[in-house]
Amino acid sequence: MFDLDIVGTVSGNLQIVLSVPIGGGIVIIAKALSISATLDLQKNQFRQPYLRVSACELRAGYIDAKVTDLGLLTDSINFKYKQEMIGKAREVIQSTICSNLELIVKTQVNTKLAEIPKAIAVSDVLDYLDKDKEIVRE
Repeated sequence: MFDLDIVGTVSGNLQIVLSVPIGGGIVIIAKALSISATLDLQKNQFRQPYLRVSACELRAGYIDAKVTDLGLLTDSINFKYKQEMIGKAREVIQSTICSNLELIVKTQVNTKLAEIPKAIAVSDVLDYLDKDKEIVRE
């Protein structure tokens, strides 16, 4: 489980009669989050093993989102759009973490898996076993 706090800025225009520019902040607090990921070990056309993220989702946790410093609009926006902001925050957090997980698997794990030899000579295994016996004798 992990916690995540995000602080950002928001800006836009409010259309009443005239376009009124507004700006403020957004605060997202996420506590006790966990990610559930399913990884699939496969072989490519060259018979090299590779790992694939087949499923990734944000599990339990508490997420809160609110806007700040929007003047008179702050409370009404937080009241009216709170659930929508929380849903969007959950969606963005999940997609960001899962896409980073996929990138890490591709760039770091699969490059190491590609270095694993496809075959090991029997003589190498026997040499290894002989060395292991020498260590035990000492």
